[in-house]
Amino acid sequence: MNRTRIALTLPLALWLSAATPAAKQTCPELVIDLQTRWDKITFQMPEDERADAYATLAEDAFAGTTAQANCTEAWVWQGIAEASYADAGNIFVALGAVRRAHAALTESVHQDDRVLAGAAHTALAVIHHRSYPWPLGLGDDELAAEHFKLALAL
Repeated sequence: MNRTRIALTLPLALWLSAATPAAKQTCPELVIDLQTRWDKITFQMPEDERADAYATLAEDAFAGTTAQANCTEAWVWQGIAEASYADAGNIFVALGAVRRAHAALTESVHQDDRVLAGAAHTALAVIHHRSYPWPLGLGDDELAAEHFKLALAL
């Protein structure tokens, strides 16, 4: 019985020790990690498994931005991860995830309006365009148009 438990937990322990926690990565490492993981989830993972993976990615991005508040690009990827989670998850998690995405993207724009060539503005525009209107959501077509114009200008 003990050999079975060791045989099952050893690969997990090795994998966990090889992974660098988001909070201990440098800003460029964090951004590359978040982007790479988002790409794998979005383009390689089966659709029915994406919501949990996006949730984990968003949690790791939050840990990274908490540790490195000035890593502007990480704030964008946190917002993208949260928005992706909202899109892939159910309606009960969507509103909270959209609000967290909006907060992270807004923080990135406050730090650097031109971050990632307008990616934050594009994501904010999509959030405002696709969300329900207030008070149920953050929907606002005028704000969406404004953010799309800013993104195009960049």
